[in-house]
Amino acid sequence: MRKIVSWVVRLVISIGMVITMSLTLSSNISMQVSTKGIVKEAINKTANQYGVGNVVKSSWGILNALGLEDQIFDQLPKNLKVTSSYLDLYNLAKAYQDKGEVSGSQLGLPYQTDQQKTISDLVTKYVNNALEQNKSEINQGINYYQMIFYAIIGLYLLGIILVLFGKRFGVYPYLLAALGGYAIIAFVTSQVQTQLQTEIYQGITVTMANSFNNSIVLAIIIGIIWFWWATIEKRRKRKQRISNKNDYQGKHAAS
Repeated sequence: MRKIVSWVVRLVISIGMVITMSLTLSSNISMQVSTKGIVKEAINKTANQYGVGNVVKSSWGILNALGLEDQIFDQLPKNLKVTSSYLDLYNLAKAYQDKGEVSGSQLGLPYQTDQQKTISDLVTKYVNNALEQNKSEINQGINYYQMIFYAIIGLYLLGIILVLFGKRFGVYPYLLAALGGYAIIAFVTSQVQTQLQTEIYQGITVTMANSFNNSIVLAIIIGIIWFWWATIEKRRKRKQRISNKNDYQGKHAAS
């Protein structure tokens, strides 16, 4: 009966670990930016690159005076929002390495109308040009990210396997994966926001979903429960071994 209870506890804890891993890998990181801001930034920087910045500024002034600027942007979503996760980011990074660029659909840009297609193509080209200028650094960062991605999955799986075998120290790789995964994505989020604001547009914000926090709380609770249970089981087995040894010695002395 005790063995059945022990296996049930191991399975429940393992399922909790799988849920934590799923939260870590699927929780969203969101990038949001004002459509008007990023479009004007893309046009102005592209114009300056080709030496026609003053012409573009004059054009924007004329459009604004005629009330056409707002009419153009009313056809676009107010904000552009791209959501990603550990897994999505891994797939996006792999696609970027394979093709050397990102697509408008990957950036969450709209393509329903001709105006949206024109603006979306402009923003996509602008972003890819910015990525191209920092290609070596980006590829290096992608390589590091892929190694971290595999390491987190490996630590989670190692923790789950050790728990299924009843090992108390299975909690260590599990907590390292959960806490380390959170710390790394928080650092990456901060760095990505800084890089995007520097290279592309100052108004870009990158945030982490609350489910990341939930994964940490769940990981700590599961870690404490498993360590407590495994410690009790270890002490019980030790006492049982001592008791069996004493019984054996007693019988041997009596004989």
